[in-house]
This record gives sequence, structure tokens and C-alpha cells, in this order.
Amino acid sequence: MLVSPELVLVDPELAQVARIRLAESAVARPGPAVRLAPPPVAATPRLRHVAATARRTAGRTMPTVLLLSLLLNLLFAASLFAGDSNAPTLEPARPAPAPKHEASKSDAERAVLTFVARRAVNGNAPGALVDPTTGLLRNNVLAVCRRGAGESFTCVVRPPQHRPHEGLYVRYRPAGTDRPASITWLGYRVSG
Repeated sequence: MLVSPELVLVDPELAQVARIRLAESAVARPGPAVRLAPPPVAATPRLRHVAATARRTAGRTMPTVLLLSLLLNLLFAASLFAGDSNAPTLEPARPAPAPKHEASKSDAERAVLTFVARRAVNGNAPGALVDPTTGLLRNNVLAVCRRGAGESFTCVVRPPQHRPHEGLYVRYRPAGTDRPASITWLGYRVSG
């Protein structure tokens, strides 16, 4: 007799019968016969001797192999971290000698105007170059220099309104490695 599962849930008598049948079907039945594998065959004496020799050899060579591996790994790590051998060192470089600076025309003109301005403050500059109210150089005073023989320059310091060739004539020699700069006052020329 086949009973539907819904009826088993509703009717208590059918549920009890279904539980009994379930317990009967849960009893273990003998399964197929199990075959056991034959016991392992004992190794032949020659095979045992080879295996023992291999174990002894591995036991002796393993420390050597491990040490060799460690050394090779250290060399590899050192080559990775060493970097480029052409890399700059941490030593400070020796300072390069300063290149010989040859005075330019504009350097000479600036230096001559500075010297003339200092003389004007002291009251030793020509009156045409000095402003009488302030005692300083007039606005737009101009210095024009030409390179002379060697390192010297011949310069003319001119007032703002001037006649041809009028001005304070000066010879300027820039400072060298063993001497200071020098200025020679050649005089003030009124006209050419």
C-alpha cells in the first residue's frame, strides 16, 4: 500500500506506520564482499641496498647543497643591491677652479660710475657731473668705455647735456688675481 506524504503528515496512525517502515528499511543489509589487497611484497635485497645507499648519500650531500644554495643566494642578493658601479660616490667633489673672468665693457662702465659717485659724495667730482642741491651725481650721467691695451679700459663720464668730447676721462684697470682694481683720473675735458 502506497501512502502519500501529505496523508502521513495529517493522519497520526499513517505517520506511525510510515515510521515503522522507515526503521525497517534503515537496517543495514549485507553489501558486496570486500576483497582485500594482497600484502605488499617484500623488497628484494638488491632494491633495499640501493634505497639505503641513496638515503645515506642524500644525508651526506644535503648540507653541502644547502650551503652552496645559501652562498649563491647571497651573491645574487648582493648583485641586486650593489647597483651600478658607475654611480657617484658620496665623497664631495673638489671644487673646480673658477674660470678666468675677463671684465666686460659693461662691468667697466658700472665700476667707473660707482667710483665717480663716491667721489661726488666726498665733493671731489667735477661740478658738471654733480647736482648742486643734493651733492650726488646728476640724473642720466653716462659712462662710455673702450678697451685699451691689455686689460685696461679708457672711459669717459659725461653729463646729461654735453658738448662733443666733453667729460671726465678715466683709465680703469679691473682687479686681477694678485692686484685690486685701479682707476686713474685723467682729467675733465670741456670741449674737443
